[in-house]
Amino acid sequence: MKKIITATALSLLLMASPALAAGVGVGAYYWMPEFNADFAAEGDILPGTQLNLDDDLGMEDEDFVVVEAQADIFSHHIFVSAVQVDYEGTATLSRDIEFADMVFSASEDILTTLEYTMLDVGYQYDILDFENWVAGFSLGLGVQLKYIEGEATIESRTTGMSEDESFEVPLPLISMGLHVGIVADLLEVNVRAAGIKYDDNYVLDARGELLFTPFPLLAIGAGYRHVEVEVEVQDVDFRVQQTGPYATLQLSF
Repeated sequence: MKKIITATALSLLLMASPALAAGVGVGAYYWMPEFNADFAAEGDILPGTQLNLDDDLGMEDEDFVVVEAQADIFSHHIFVSAVQVDYEGTATLSRDIEFADMVFSASEDILTTLEYTMLDVGYQYDILDFENWVAGFSLGLGVQLKYIEGEATIESRTTGMSEDESFEVPLPLISMGLHVGIVADLLEVNVRAAGIKYDDNYVLDARGELLFTPFPLLAIGAGYRHVEVEVEVQDVDFRVQQTGPYATLQLSF
C-alpha cells in the first residue's frame, strides 16, 4: 500500500511542474457508485466459497474521493488517478462458508471488510486533432496500467475467530479518449474508455463527463463512471462492479 501511495504522490508532483509539460491539471471528484462484488479465497485445503459481498455478507454502497492529474504535451497526454476503497458489512450467515482455510458456520454473526487501492497510470496520443478556438474535438488511443492492491477480512462476532486474504494485480489495458470543446473549452465533453480481456481476467473502465469553466484555470462538472473488474490471481477469485455519477473540480495551469 505504501508503494502505491508513494508512486501516486510522485506522479502528481511531476505532473504539477510547469517545466515538464505544456499544460498540466490536477483535480478530484466525489464518486457515488453502486457496488456489486463476488469474492472467493482458496486455502491450502479448502476450495473457498464464492460469496456475493452484498447478498451474503451485507456490504452496502459507499462514496469515495478520486484524485487525478494529467500532463499534456501537444498531442501527448499522461495521466494518473488513485482511489482508496473501503467497504464493510455485517450479516448472520444462512449457510456454511469457506474463506481461505477457515469455515464459518450458518447462524454465525460476521463482520466483513474489503479494502483496496486502485491506481491508474496511462498514456494517450491524439490520432485526430481538430481543436480550434471556437469548437473542435480530438480522438486519441493509448495504453493504461491499472494496479489493484487490497485485503478482505471476515471476522466472526460469535466465536471471535477471523481470517484475511490479500491480493494484488497489475492489469495492462488498451484505452481510447475523446475530447469535445466549445468556445475555447468553456464547455467540454470528455469520454475515456479502457479495457482488456485475457484468460480469466476482464477489465472495463469507462467514464464520460461534462465540464464548465466559469473562471480561468478552474473547471467544475459532473460525470458518470463504470468500472468492472474480474480477476483470478494467487488464491483469489475477485469480481467487482462499481457504477455511478460523480461531481468534479479541476484546476489547470
